[in-house]
Amino acid sequence: MEDYRFTSADFDSIRQILTLAAQSAVQMQPMQEDLRMNLLQAARFLEKNESELIALLIRDGGFTLEEADTELRDAIDACRFYEQSIIS
Repeated sequence: MEDYRFTSADFDSIRQILTLAAQSAVQMQPMQEDLRMNLLQAARFLEKNESELIALLIRDGGFTLEEADTELRDAIDACRFYEQSIIS
């Protein structure tokens, strides 16, 4: 996984981005199968990059190793749970 970069944003920029995201979400309404596949892919990505993601949580998020591992496991479990709930 490559390094990433970020910049600070002011309140108005964040509000504009969130407004555009909300408008896009209403327009998109993905089909259930697409959503299920996206959740499955997200879970697989998290599992595949587990070590690097834990390192990022520790380095940038200030998590302990145990907290980072728990957080990542919770994210993977959530993806799999919601992926399965779409089938049911």
